[in-house]
Amino acid sequence: MFLKELFLIWRVKNLSLINLVIHRNKNLLNDYLDEPASHLLESWMNAEGMRLLLNTEVTEIGFDEENTIIQTANGQKIPVDGVIFTIGFRPNSYLLNQQVELGDSGAVIVDEYMQTTCPDVFAVGDVSTTYVNLLGKSYYLPHASDAVRDGEIAAINLLAPRQKINSSQGTYHVPMNNLVMAMTGITIRQAVDAGYDADAVHLLNEHLDGHSPSNIWMIYERRTHQILGLQCIGKTSDMAEYVNIFSLAIQQELKIEDIEFTDFYFEHGYKDPRGLNRILARLVRENER
Repeated sequence: MFLKELFLIWRVKNLSLINLVIHRNKNLLNDYLDEPASHLLESWMNAEGMRLLLNTEVTEIGFDEENTIIQTANGQKIPVDGVIFTIGFRPNSYLLNQQVELGDSGAVIVDEYMQTTCPDVFAVGDVSTTYVNLLGKSYYLPHASDAVRDGEIAAINLLAPRQKINSSQGTYHVPMNNLVMAMTGITIRQAVDAGYDADAVHLLNEHLDGHSPSNIWMIYERRTHQILGLQCIGKTSDMAEYVNIFSLAIQQELKIEDIEFTDFYFEHGYKDPRGLNRILARLVRENER
């Protein structure tokens, strides 16, 4: 799911079975979260007993008489029980190589009807490109919900083009034990690289009991207040539902004022019960003063 990430996860010898994560970038999930959200995730992982080695590259996985040995570029040698590593993946498009046009990472380029450059051939899911309207380009973004809707759109269009697919916002929900993480849209870095005058506001809204904080960052364009992205990390179980709402808002190119007074259900139990759409709109205006 999370492409272009490198994680190495294992149990370190003689450290009471503490898990260690090595990541070659300076922040976790740097393609999906901006630094404030990533830092919060890192702090919660540390609180759960995870050790993190960030901005660290593994150069070798070897063995001695008793242990598996992880060696890093800065000279560390770490004995471990076992290693799990992810380095991303590429689409298995070799069957169609030189028969249809390939794009980002070798994924098959498709149009809005899921047709390839050979009209009788369709490509869906983790082998095809995905159009992202915020960036105005097609990318390789393999992801379960996109794969399902790709297949449905292709099936509808097998006999004739009938149904166009909507753009992807890159909407993810990662449920974890006692923690909720979800995101949609683009990060500030991606927005700036794409030419947006982007900024972000942060909302911390807690339950009255103080035990279920919701941290939400919204990325927006300063001039128009167009919504560009949403990143949620917290311990409120229903918090992830908002990314679907904001995914639709991004698809429709809405600004935050367009949904400020939408009839959302009353947020029972929060210190501020008005709903994040109204609170975020206020924060944007305060940020632009």
